[in-house]
Amino acid sequence: MGIIANAHPKGGAGKTTSSVNLVGEMKTDAVDLDTHWAFNHPGVTSR
Repeated sequence: MGIIANAHPKGGAGKTTSSVNLVGEMKTDAVDLDTHWAFNHPGVTSR
């Protein structure tokens, strides 16, 4: 099992967009450690 970490201190760098696209293409699970909980944003679905 591999782990991909997507981190950058700057806001607005596209971290969530990149992560959501990776998870969608890889059809795998994700853990959101962002304090803003962007993965729970409307339009982002979970299984």
